[in-house]
Amino acid sequence: MLSISNKGINMKVILILLSLQLVACSGLKKVTQPSILGNWKVTDIQNVTLISDANANLNFKLEDSLAGSSSCNSYFGKYKVDGEVLSISQTGSTKKLCFGKLNNYEFLFFQSLPLVNRYEIRGNNLSLLAKDGKVIFKAIRD
Repeated sequence: MLSISNKGINMKVILILLSLQLVACSGLKKVTQPSILGNWKVTDIQNVTLISDANANLNFKLEDSLAGSSSCNSYFGKYKVDGEVLSISQTGSTKKLCFGKLNNYEFLFFQSLPLVNRYEIRGNNLSLLAKDGKVIFKAIRD
């Protein structure tokens, strides 16, 4: 009989401890990224700082569409966000002729888009990163 009542007490203690653990864990909040939605002015592409005349931007819109200027041409595409993971696909652009630095930025812009794997937002600053953590794009909220 004594062993049965000890088992009952042990079981009550275990249930109380499990309940306390559940209550403690329920207070934990998942940290979420701020929304990527909106217009972002691109300042750097793969450590190349753009001149102010470049006017390159990333405009993340509702329903997973992306559009903007690559410095010379307009572009469009699709994006998908899953937590911090960001994928960009189905991109296209107008085909205006670009000269000088704008042409170089244009080439680098489109060469860099497929490298993007995730994003980080800190204040008004957006970083688009590769799988290895290398910063591909830097932009500021416009």
